[in-house]
Amino acid sequence: KAYSSIVDEYFWGKPPCTGDFFLIIFNKSTKISRIKIVTGTDDRQNDILHHGALEVGQKSVETKQGRQCSSYITLGEFKGGNIEVNNVYHKIGFDIECARIVITANQKEWLIIRTISLWTTQPLSQLKK
Repeated sequence: KAYSSIVDEYFWGKPPCTGDFFLIIFNKSTKISRIKIVTGTDDRQNDILHHGALEVGQKSVETKQGRQCSSYITLGEFKGGNIEVNNVYHKIGFDIECARIVITANQKEWLIIRTISLWTTQPLSQLKK
């Protein structure tokens, strides 16, 4: 629900533990320019991701646990429950097949993932002239 187009919907789950993760797998590799993830809500300001990292991956493969990427790069750490990374493609140099929110420390509070926003870029050859 964190990736829903309905404004008041979001993911709300029990306290996450170190090593837990939330995974988004794209149908095809995508050139991403910007990623912004917001946790918590105005009335549940402590239900944020206190310790986490955002990773992006490539080379998706089928595993016993389902489809996931075979390699990841960390784009940054969550601060105050949020993360925003600009110029993603220029920082990593590859089209993304997976995005993963990784929990880096246990927390006692529940977790709300309010929004996951992704901006894509089109190759210049596909832009209208």
